[in-house]
Amino acid sequence: MASFGLRADNRRLVRYLLSRMTAHVQRECEGGNHEYAFLRGGREYEIEHVWANRFERHRAEVKTTAEFYIRRNRLGALLLLPKSVNASFRDDPYERKLEHYYAENRLAASLHPKSRLRNTPFTHYLRDLGLDRAFQPCPEFGVREIERRQNLYRLLCEEIWNPARLGFRMSVIVLPPPAPEQSGSRRHYGVEVVDLIKCGLIAPNAKIFRTVRGEMHFATVEEGGTIRVAATCQAYHSLSAAGAAVAGTRACAGWDVWRIERDGAALPLKRLREEAISRGLMSKA
Repeated sequence: MASFGLRADNRRLVRYLLSRMTAHVQRECEGGNHEYAFLRGGREYEIEHVWANRFERHRAEVKTTAEFYIRRNRLGALLLLPKSVNASFRDDPYERKLEHYYAENRLAASLHPKSRLRNTPFTHYLRDLGLDRAFQPCPEFGVREIERRQNLYRLLCEEIWNPARLGFRMSVIVLPPPAPEQSGSRRHYGVEVVDLIKCGLIAPNAKIFRTVRGEMHFATVEEGGTIRVAATCQAYHSLSAAGAAVAGTRACAGWDVWRIERDGAALPLKRLREEAISRGLMSKA
């Protein structure tokens, strides 16, 4: 949830989460059952980007178009609004949008500085659930506010899908220890970045880079094998996930696109993977 956002392949999931969160806050403040109203299809409600698709407005905070789209598509930078309302102010600056948000559902209206004025049901909800600090109004909406709303949405999801609240009795699950890996059984597709670190072919915290439409993007290979993108400080579990994030695509061949400097040359990481396999280092990792 720390970095979850809208991608090319998960629009329905994002819309579902926004629908459930919007309905939940509305119900807690006003009573009633609002799920159906928000879930009944894209003809009625649609995803609203708080940041308009104008990179030039945010150059002071985001340096590249790739970082702009990552921030703009974060879950915390999205709302659910009636389609007719959303279409009327899609490219307006945030200051103008904020007045429209104030007239909509409670989750959208919470961005407005006046959202708590003479609003007893809302303030009681914040007090009872301990969400007063998380539901801060946002007179401006930059990177800091996106991260704050991202955390708010995480808390709302934890509340909505709280197992105890849903009547589940949680038991302790003890996982069996992993089976020992047989020597020489690792296949080409089983090699992970962390294996290359263990083999000594990549140093912990080594810098890697790739190019997207003429822009250079950098990342750090952390000791546990995660890939942390420099522009957003977000960590990804694989080269492919990190590569897709900076390119704004559904997927990518991570081992092919990420490179590391070796003796003054840019070496694709797949070369290091091939070297580890050919030298038999994987069986020793």
